[in-house]
Amino acid sequence: MTTHTGLAAVMLAAGLFLAGCSSAPPQVEVSPIATPVSTATPDVDVDLDAEFRKIVDASCDKAYAVGVTEEVVETDSRLILVPLANAYKDFTAAVVSKDGGISPIWSTEDFAVCIDSINFSMAEDGGSTHAITVEGDLDGGRLQSTYSVEDYGVFVTDYVINDGLIARVLSTTPEYTLTKEIRYGMPSDIDILHFHEAIDDFLADQ
Repeated sequence: MTTHTGLAAVMLAAGLFLAGCSSAPPQVEVSPIATPVSTATPDVDVDLDAEFRKIVDASCDKAYAVGVTEEVVETDSRLILVPLANAYKDFTAAVVSKDGGISPIWSTEDFAVCIDSINFSMAEDGGSTHAITVEGDLDGGRLQSTYSVEDYGVFVTDYVINDGLIARVLSTTPEYTLTKEIRYGMPSDIDILHFHEAIDDFLADQ
């Protein structure tokens, strides 16, 4: 039941995991990714835009195929996605914590590993391009993207890339800054239990 809803949906992601555990969203203050950026001179022949597209598509495809857990650093929240074959009551994603399920996730755009891939595809379907700027050191596994959302502001995302997949992101927007650690594969047994709980609680209120 997880769907794609549009570019601006990324703004909803922070509310899910930052406000899910309490009535007042915690102030998430996260330092920039500590690992130093390589000073090696990048290959001038590398098309960073094309390589970035490959990376985000591969990361999202991997998440759909085997599942993914995105842990929000310095909070107790995690976003989990399971393969369609492991859907629970037609749902494949939820926000969970160590104490239980928080809420279903309605759009895979809430996942750092999928948002850019979806935006590229949606822009192409609409006959345009995803207006994103990419720079960094591909050989060193460090990239940064920048793009703007009308009437909202500028999104800056720093990526750590391992084996051609997104492994960590630091997202900076006009409203929040947060870091996510990415783990591919089926979520833990306890997270799956809390995923089911989040869906059951939501359906019980309908």
